Amino acid sequence: MIKREKNYAVDFTAKFPFRLDTFCLKGSGQEDFEALIRQIDRHTDQLEGISLKKFSFPYPESMGEMRENIPGPEALLTETLAGNRLLLRERESGKTWFVSDYALSTLAQRLDLTRSAVEEPSLIRNQFLDWKMERAGESTLVVRRWEENGECQNKVFAFLGGKYRGIRLFELCELYGELSADFSEMPDLGPMKCLDWEVSHERASIRFFFPEYGLKLSKNYGWKVGDAPVPCLEFSTSDIGESSLHVQCFWLISGSTPVPGEKYSHKHRGDSHRSLDELERKVLEMVKKELERFPDSLNRLSRIAVSPAGFASDSKRWRRQNARAVRAAFQAALKSIDTGKIIGKKREIILREYLEYRVIRDEQCYSAYDLVMEIFRLPDTFNRYLEEKDAAAGPMSIETVRKFRKESIAKAAYIDFIHLLS
Repeated sequence: MIKREKNYAVDFTAKFPFRLDTFCLKGSGQEDFEALIRQIDRHTDQLEGISLKKFSFPYPESMGEMRENIPGPEALLTETLAGNRLLLRERESGKTWFVSDYALSTLAQRLDLTRSAVEEPSLIRNQFLDWKMERAGESTLVVRRWEENGECQNKVFAFLGGKYRGIRLFELCELYGELSADFSEMPDLGPMKCLDWEVSHERASIRFFFPEYGLKLSKNYGWKVGDAPVPCLEFSTSDIGESSLHVQCFWLISGSTPVPGEKYSHKHRGDSHRSLDELERKVLEMVKKELERFPDSLNRLSRIAVSPAGFASDSKRWRRQNARAVRAAFQAALKSIDTGKIIGKKREIILREYLEYRVIRDEQCYSAYDLVMEIFRLPDTFNRYLEEKDAAAGPMSIETVRKFRKESIAKAAYIDFIHLLS
């Protein structure tokens, strides 16, 4: 069974919580996701051809000054004072616009600066940016807007270049809606169901899975139902930066362990605009390839023996030989997928200890499939071991775990065990 996150009720009566940088909502209901996306789209403008010369930077020194001179909700004023303390003011009208921390990188790009030059709040910085803005060209501003005491308020989340093609977040929903119809015509695949979703300023993502196909794989290949891979798709994008629209295939092992697969990305650029039909075709081709490649590879691995021929679990001598063979196969496999390069040499040494004393069971008869299933689980299980051990190397960061899974673990299904074991 797929382990699903609790469906958090989205409070659509809340007064535009997505104006704060800390905004993040999660859930598992597709209708909630689409309702939230529509709400955000209604309050998002992509203002093209805006001359940055029209703005200057006020210099708020205290919350009292901000309260006196700048209209806006207390939470947003507090966020600005505690963060970048960066505000835009229209030179002619004097109207103030808030600026998100997420906008700093793209603002720096438009002004030919590095992010470090704009992220440290100071009076000198604001004066320097003021000078740069007077000499800047046009930009596309991604803005969240809302009504406050009868007045329209704005917060800038990105300063984008001329090639950026503005999108609505709901285009993501349109894409997976069209694909869902395509998938329904594939009788072996079964219905596509929402697994979970998450929406923040950095990205909006929703994940789907095909539970019936996972059960068919278990039946066809003789795998345990709990371990058999279940195919999934993640759709993600962002409208606050030059972030591509991504469709990521992945597999869930044992209901909760993700294994990345094929990925398709489409940049939000005016010179590479493709119709929804072409996007749909590209993703459909990718999914069909992934559905064939991954299970077939695991099936081949299940026929490759790692334990020595004639292994008998009731013999201590055979069990010692088995442990040596499995340990050597693990080490060769992890080396072939560059595990040490990702997690570092210190953790690689600890990983060998973890495999020998926590994973390898000398009484078990192993196939290459069994080893790969354990490798799939390493980003989670090994990190928990690092936390328990309190080793000098320390547990992996979220970013390291992500990189470990994407750049190393994802290759495990395609390890050439026949060559390694020869």
